[in-house]
Amino acid sequence: MPLTSGERWTRRRLLTTAAGLTVSAVLPATSRRSPPLDSSATSRRSPPLDSSATSKRSPPPDSPGQVASSNNPWYRRVSRWGQTNTTEKDPLQYDIAWWREYWKRTVVEGVIINAGGIVAYYPSKFPLHHRAEFLNGRDLYGELADAAHKDGLVVVARMDSNRTAEDFYQAHPDWFSRDAAGAVIRAEDKYVTCINSPYYDEYLPGVLTEIIERSHPEGFSDNSWSGLSRNTICYCENCARRFKNNTGQALPKTKNWNDQAYRQWIEWGYARRLEIWDLNNRVTRAAGGPHCIWSGMNSGSITSQSNSFRDMKRICERADMIFLDHQSRSDSTGFQQNGDTGKLVHGLLGWDRMAPESMAMYGNSRLTSFRAASKPAAEARQWMIEGIAGGIQPWWHHVGAYGEDRRMYKTAEPVMQWFKSNQRFLLNRKPVAAVGVVWTQQNTDYFGRDHAAELVDAPYQGFVQAMIRARIPYLPVHADHIDRDGPGFSVLALPGVGALSGAHCAAILRFVERGGSLIATGPTSMYNEWGDLRADFGLAGIFGAHSTGQDIGRTNALVSRHTYLRLTPELRAKVWGPKTGDEPAPVGGRHPVLAGFEETDILPFGGMLEPLRTDPDAIVPLTFIPAFPTYPPETAWMRTTKTDIPGLILRTRGTSRIAYLSADIDRRYARENLPDHANLLANIVRWAADGRIPLEVRGAGLVDCHLYRQEDHLILHLVNLISAGTWRGPIDEYIPIGPLEVRIKLPAGVAGRSAQLLVAGGKAAVGTKQGWATVEVKRVLDHEVLVIA
Repeated sequence: MPLTSGERWTRRRLLTTAAGLTVSAVLPATSRRSPPLDSSATSRRSPPLDSSATSKRSPPPDSPGQVASSNNPWYRRVSRWGQTNTTEKDPLQYDIAWWREYWKRTVVEGVIINAGGIVAYYPSKFPLHHRAEFLNGRDLYGELADAAHKDGLVVVARMDSNRTAEDFYQAHPDWFSRDAAGAVIRAEDKYVTCINSPYYDEYLPGVLTEIIERSHPEGFSDNSWSGLSRNTICYCENCARRFKNNTGQALPKTKNWNDQAYRQWIEWGYARRLEIWDLNNRVTRAAGGPHCIWSGMNSGSITSQSNSFRDMKRICERADMIFLDHQSRSDSTGFQQNGDTGKLVHGLLGWDRMAPESMAMYGNSRLTSFRAASKPAAEARQWMIEGIAGGIQPWWHHVGAYGEDRRMYKTAEPVMQWFKSNQRFLLNRKPVAAVGVVWTQQNTDYFGRDHAAELVDAPYQGFVQAMIRARIPYLPVHADHIDRDGPGFSVLALPGVGALSGAHCAAILRFVERGGSLIATGPTSMYNEWGDLRADFGLAGIFGAHSTGQDIGRTNALVSRHTYLRLTPELRAKVWGPKTGDEPAPVGGRHPVLAGFEETDILPFGGMLEPLRTDPDAIVPLTFIPAFPTYPPETAWMRTTKTDIPGLILRTRGTSRIAYLSADIDRRYARENLPDHANLLANIVRWAADGRIPLEVRGAGLVDCHLYRQEDHLILHLVNLISAGTWRGPIDEYIPIGPLEVRIKLPAGVAGRSAQLLVAGGKAAVGTKQGWATVEVKRVLDHEVLVIA
């Protein structure tokens, strides 16, 4: 379909202003076929199609103050953000003077302003660029950008560009996504554009260039930049032609994870999104200068990223900063998930780079986003506080420029003001943790497949929640980074990481051979990186356990049964309770991982286990008790009271301690929240760490602890989660906790002579003994930040 007269300039300008803007149609060979079972490839992702587009990283700043230096580009120094998501009615009601006052009160350094895409908020030269319904020729975006620049603020132009109105579709029907029957794909009253069409290659680059020429924003974000999700295969002519050219095959007819063409389609989809990222950055830098970056938006959920073909690791490798669109919690993950998101993203991006996150001031419930109503202040602030504790920068977000619920305008200010006052302790710091929790997005894709929430997210969430509950600092570690980051940890944990490449398994072995300890659960390493079953665990030699080769890693995880684990030796003969006379006599003592369970011989499990063959040096303190009825209660008695099927296998290799928890207690804990499961996981970690955990926090409450090192001082965030833990969100009241006794291992260069409280204010008494500092924190309402120097 030919371009309209107002759009013909796009192709010509692209060819004359930025060489190489047309994306390559060749998919790298590394993504074309499934590698051998134990491929040496570290990651299944292909390299950037244009490696020159990947930004060269500058070295980390040497001091906290350097982050804020005016000599750094804006994306290295702007840390406080605001966004009013403009509605189509706002041109009639946007009180710019009031919002400028709000920017000042909330001490923002940058604002994100709706510019174009689905809706244009300026008089675009493109006739099909849909103007806001009430724009009436006004340049609202330009007025806001000008006001922000006059106030000394950085402007990021927000795009939302994956669908159009009907007139655009009628003009360019070949630019839109199609289902298998050839029907155009729609979202409400809009038409969904195809990621492989000239809409992305030619039209959007022209819009980006136009916006730069009109208002000179410092950069761009885009809320819906990656097109159709993984749940829908587009069968338009553009996709069919490009996929054929890349792979030599027709598009897959249906979703089938065991089909080579479907796997190639997945990899092709990821590669195309990286092409779009690189293309947009070439366009914005060519038109706006080397620091005019395009940074999309990304979810804090890896499962969501997978569903959108957004490879978080590869994106972070090429990004100067990351905009996170991750606005609220769920009951299953809590506020603490935002702290985890910050740590995960910075583990990929680097701790010297910014990762601001859109934090909603409006209401979210399980069923509805109440865009016009205020979220309870405590709920909104606690989400912000957890993000800050995990290294995220704050970014308040409103929908609509005129709100009748005025409560929301008072929510962000105290958090933003506090962040500004304490910014030197909140940026350019390095986390301190004993435990690295391993993950890969490929595991989400090829092991998790259509059940990633249960197979991948749940074991990860259960494990890290047990760490939070036990006040054990941890960090997410991508499997590609085990060699790079592993020396900083005492323990690596692999919570149900079913799909691991041969290279990943080799890196884990090197970690163990260097003296690191390892904890793995459930189906870890049962499959290769493409989700294909191995004959034995990829880590069998480390586990001291060998599978039977049955493909049970997915099926067993998707069922719940009335099952238990038996503790050995059994102690009930010496514990007060009813007796039959045939209780086994205790022989020897229990292993330290079973501490705290002296009054029980069984623990609830809920999952299924299959027989394993164990090596001679393996210790098996837990075994499986098969399912028996729960109803009617008259039938609720154990048919088989004991088996030799291992639930936990322990062994040592030199100074390394190995725990393979075949019973996926981490996933069960995420789903059932049983304290026994959390306590068992914490015990295993403490045993594996062998006294090398650098933090102890004693006192009542659920507290998320984030520990950092910055030059000659340590920074500890204590986030009070007890309000969230009492029932379900949203919260509207804090419940204070305290006192808390904090003990921190002092590294070389930190004297431990003083302690400062950044929330309560003032100093706290600090004592030092044998290399540990001890401080009492008398009270924590929402959070406290302790600085020890």
